[in-house]
Amino acid sequence: MASSGKGEALGNELGGLGFTGSNLEPDDLEEFVQAAMKRLGRIDRLVNCTGHGAKGPLLDISDSERHRSMDIYLLNVIRAARLAQPIMAAQGTGSIVNISTFAAFKPDADVPTSAVFRAGLAAFTTLFSTQHAASGVRMNNVLPGFVDSISETPERVERIPIGPYARSASSPRPLLQDPSSPGKPMPPRSPGRKRGRSRVTGSWRDSTVHRPAVRRRFTPTPDTDH
Repeated sequence: MASSGKGEALGNELGGLGFTGSNLEPDDLEEFVQAAMKRLGRIDRLVNCTGHGAKGPLLDISDSERHRSMDIYLLNVIRAARLAQPIMAAQGTGSIVNISTFAAFKPDADVPTSAVFRAGLAAFTTLFSTQHAASGVRMNNVLPGFVDSISETPERVERIPIGPYARSASSPRPLLQDPSSPGKPMPPRSPGRKRGRSRVTGSWRDSTVHRPAVRRRFTPTPDTDH
């Protein structure tokens, strides 16, 4: 689903379900879920990804801009989860993934509303995961660093040991590289560690993982490096 119409075109091109609408509009979300159920009969995965909210000096952002930003960064996830969770629970399985930001755990003045409301998203994700793990429904956040959907500046690039921003288009270089050996992928992370920060890319992975069979919860501190 996308408001531009590109989502509908891509879905149709791939032989799936495309839908034109906004994830900021509850009626569009509900119609999309109904269309998916009518076409597919189930929902196994839900990915929430939105654009950019208000930016600027912290106290200069108006109340209306903050409310709009909360819709963009937080409420769209809550509304979508409210629709998808009962379906996934009835199936006995389902996974929800939210594209968040590194600033949720390391606030950045360049993205003030994103940092504030996605910190709230992290709390919501933990609560949701705890309450719905037994029904087989999971929720995780992906917290990327700088991506080329925003302007690239020398100051930001200097904060990324690997160098340039992540690219939205496919790239021949590995997702993670060892800064001591350019071109060499980073070694695999140790098993069982589900949240941490990549020192190379500046990204975070916020994954409160619940496995109903063993009821284990992995929540290392955000300072854990991979």
